[in-house]
Amino acid sequence: MKKSIIIVSILLCLGSMLSAQDLALYSLNDLGHWNIGKDVGFTSFSEAYTGMYPDSLVIPNMQNRTKEEMQYTILTSEYRNQFLSGAKISGTDSLFIYDYSTDALASFQVKDLKVVACLTLYAHPDDCPCPEYYYMVGFEIDKSLLRGFSDYYHNTLVYAGKENPFVRGEMKPIIWERIEPTDFPFEKADPEIIADMSRETNLVMGKTFIYESADFKYYVQDWIDADYNKNLSEMYQIGSRYLLVIDSKSGEKVIEVDFYRSEGITLFPLYTGETDTDWGEIQWTGMLFKDEPPVVSEFNYNSFGCPYFIFLSPDKKWLGIRCDNRH
Repeated sequence: MKKSIIIVSILLCLGSMLSAQDLALYSLNDLGHWNIGKDVGFTSFSEAYTGMYPDSLVIPNMQNRTKEEMQYTILTSEYRNQFLSGAKISGTDSLFIYDYSTDALASFQVKDLKVVACLTLYAHPDDCPCPEYYYMVGFEIDKSLLRGFSDYYHNTLVYAGKENPFVRGEMKPIIWERIEPTDFPFEKADPEIIADMSRETNLVMGKTFIYESADFKYYVQDWIDADYNKNLSEMYQIGSRYLLVIDSKSGEKVIEVDFYRSEGITLFPLYTGETDTDWGEIQWTGMLFKDEPPVVSEFNYNSFGCPYFIFLSPDKKWLGIRCDNRH
């Protein structure tokens, strides 16, 4: 399949991955599932500190430390202050943690939280003392204070600042309805993308779906890899999934995005009310951020990247989550 047009369009969108407020969002991890002997929540802010991972001057000297301390250590005031200063976080800031799938919101003052250094899953304490960039640095969260949050903290966002940036109760799960391919508004689609998929590749048209909200019509057109192993499930035969969102009132195109499957990129199943949800992912849409357009999310998983939101806005702004995905 020719990916040139598609890849370029995706990269151009990713290049503008920020909102008008330049929100910095982080993920929340449940260390109870990491098999390191810590049953706490943890949100890495290493990307706030530098942007790449070298947490220099933040990690204390690990010589003569126990394996447990090399794997997970609470930073003392000197290193804590260095980290907060480098991350531009004030002790008077708050940490806002929001699960938009359950509408659970918790907030904590930064001055009351422990700042910890946690060894990544790709390093082992037997091989330490380790370089600083092997550590994720962030905040420990008492899980007992996170009531109402989903398992594994799926769909949970973390923000550090003075005010809560989240709009509560407006995100809705998308339940897709299958329609005929002829009902897809191809006349509003980018002809180059459709031509690339339908005439210049080995993809053939698959199932078509629609979801309607009060303001938008969301269309999805699947494209099947004709050369793929037919013994595998249909989900693995989908080579590309094309999303087109139309303004219900004006009939104008709002956004169009082509999600494609490749090495490291997996397409999530579409939830129809009956389909399997074992993957733990459902597409979501609605108002999520104050003073921002509504968003849509959860169409694919990138092994070497982080989740993101697509604003339902014609200028196609994207907002990524800083999930500290390092290998």
